[in-house]
Amino acid sequence: MPLFQPPLAPLPSDLTFVTKTIIVTGANSGLGLAATKHLLFHQAKEVIMAVRTITKGEMAKSQILADRDVQKGTLMVGLLSCS
Repeated sequence: MPLFQPPLAPLPSDLTFVTKTIIVTGANSGLGLAATKHLLFHQAKEVIMAVRTITKGEMAKSQILADRDVQKGTLMVGLLSCS
């Protein structure tokens, strides 16, 4: 049976997260990293990168902050314990 994905409407261009604090799990790679960049692009007040390895999180944070398209909101790295 083929899978069916209904079309998704694009996010509004005036979407803003100016007053929001957001926690993103797995924020140092893949979809979590992309979501973190996207939230900062839309002016999130604060994004908390919840990661399992602080050093990898700090490296991803540096990469994000070097991106010129990203708004400079507050970006923090926090340890996410899975135990």
